[in-house]
Amino acid sequence: MHSPQHRLVKCVALALAVLLLSVAALVPVSALEPYGNNIRIRNWVNNDPAYTFSEQYMTSVWYRNFSALALTANPRNNVLRIALSQLGYHEGDSAKDFDGMNKSGSSNYIEYARLIVPNYNDNHYEWCACFVNWCLNQARIDYAYGEISCWKWVEWLKQNKKFQDSYAYGGDYTPQPADMIFFNWKGVNTGSGHIGYVLYVTDTTIFTVEGNTKDEVGIRSYALDDPCVIGFGTPDYEKHAGENAEATIDFSCRDGMPMGRYILTKDRVALSSAADKNDRLARLQFGSTVVLLGTDGNKAHVVSDDKQGWVSSASLQLLDTLPSVTFKADGKTVGQLPFEKGVIYGDIPAVPEKAGYTAAWDSYTLDRSDVTVEPVYTPIRYTVTFVADGKTVATVSFTAEDMSITAPEVPAKAGFVGTWPELTIPLADTTIEAIYTAVTESDAPTESGTMVLPIATSTASDDTGTDKPVDGCASVVGLLPAVILAGLCLPLLVVPILRKKKY
Repeated sequence: MHSPQHRLVKCVALALAVLLLSVAALVPVSALEPYGNNIRIRNWVNNDPAYTFSEQYMTSVWYRNFSALALTANPRNNVLRIALSQLGYHEGDSAKDFDGMNKSGSSNYIEYARLIVPNYNDNHYEWCACFVNWCLNQARIDYAYGEISCWKWVEWLKQNKKFQDSYAYGGDYTPQPADMIFFNWKGVNTGSGHIGYVLYVTDTTIFTVEGNTKDEVGIRSYALDDPCVIGFGTPDYEKHAGENAEATIDFSCRDGMPMGRYILTKDRVALSSAADKNDRLARLQFGSTVVLLGTDGNKAHVVSDDKQGWVSSASLQLLDTLPSVTFKADGKTVGQLPFEKGVIYGDIPAVPEKAGYTAAWDSYTLDRSDVTVEPVYTPIRYTVTFVADGKTVATVSFTAEDMSITAPEVPAKAGFVGTWPELTIPLADTTIEAIYTAVTESDAPTESGTMVLPIATSTASDDTGTDKPVDGCASVVGLLPAVILAGLCLPLLVVPILRKKKY
C-alpha cells in the first residue's frame, strides 16, 4: 500500500503531465513539439534523425513517387503534390504491408503512422488525420496539431481563427487548394470524424484527396452544400511561402491538360501503341506515374518508364507540371516536349530542311524554366568545275547566300569556236564542259571573254502589274526565269554560250 505522501507526489505529477499535454496540443510545432495521447509526434520539420522509411515502403511505387518530388516555394503545391503522390496506397494488416500493396488489408497498418507516432499501427487507429499530418510534415510546414484527432483539429483551428464553416452551416467561404476539409457523416455540425485536403473546387463541387477513404488514399468529390461537409481548416500557407513562389497549380485541368507528370487513378490501365488502337503494350498500376506529351480527343500520349503509348485521359490526375522545350523554325512551332531533371521526354523533332543549308538545333540548357530552341542553318558551299578537252580550266564556288559566279574564258582551239553550254545549275556540285564547233565561212566573228553571272530573286507580276519577288526561287537576271523542279523552287545558275573569234 502506498503512503499518502507517495499518492500526493503521483497526483502532482499527473496534474503537471495533463497541463503539459493541454499546452502542447494547442501550439504549432515550431513553438513546442506537441504530444497527443502521450504519443510523441516525430517532427520532420526538425529532421528527426531517429526516423527512416521502412524497407517495405522503400520498395513501393509510392516511395518512388514521393522521392521524385522536389519542394518548391509554394506550400499549397507541395502539400497537394505529396498527397497525390500517394494515390492508391492501401492500409495493411501488419508491418510487412507498409508497401501499401495489400488491397484487402483492413487493420490500419500504414507507413504514415510510422513517421508520426511510434506504436500507432499496433493500436489500429483510423488514419485520415495521420495522413494529413504526414503531408504537412513532409512539406516542412511547422503546423501540426499534437493529437491525431479530427475533432481536436477543428477545436484547435477554431481557437486560432483558422476555421471556416461550410455552405451547409452558414459559411460563405470558397475553399482553396490544400485547405483541410472536415466531415461528419451524420450530417450534423457537432463533431468531425474524417479529414482530407481540398484539391480543387468547381461552381458546385469540391474535389478532395484523402487518406483512409475506402482504406486507401483516394480522390473524392462532394457538393459544395453537402451537410456532411462541416467546414475547412485554413493553415497560414502564405507564411511559409518562399520568394517568387510559383502560382498554385490548377489540378482540375479545366483549361486542358498541361504537359507534366500525371498519376494513374485506376488500376490496370491499358497502354496502347496508338490513340485509335486497342492493343496492349502494358498494364499500368494504380498510383504509378506517367509524363504527358499531348492529347488526341479522350486519349493521352504518355511516356511510362521506357515506353511511349496512349491511355485514357480519364485515368489520369495531374501530379506536377513540368517545364517544356519548344522547337521553332521560321516562327512556327515544330514540336514541344516536357523535361525533368535535365531529361527530355519524347522524341526530339527533326530540323526542317532548307535548300542549300545544313541544319541543326542550336545548343540549349535545361534548368527549371521553359526553353525555346531555334535551328542553326549553315550555307553549303558548292563548286562549279569548268572543263575543256578533259582538262580543268577553273573551279569556282557559290552558296545559297552568294549565288553569283564568274565563268572563265573558253580555251582557244584552232579551227573551232569554243563556248560554254547554256544550262541550269542546281544547288549541287556541278561540272561544265566546253563545246567546240568547227569554224565555217558563214560564222561571224564575236568577241570572247569572261562574264559575271549573278543569280538574283525572280519576280512575278501581280494583278496591278507590279513585280513581286517569288519566295525561295532564283535565276540569272535577264536570262531565264526560275525553274521549278519536282515541286521545289531551286535557285538556278544559267551559263550562256560564249563564242570565240573565227580563225
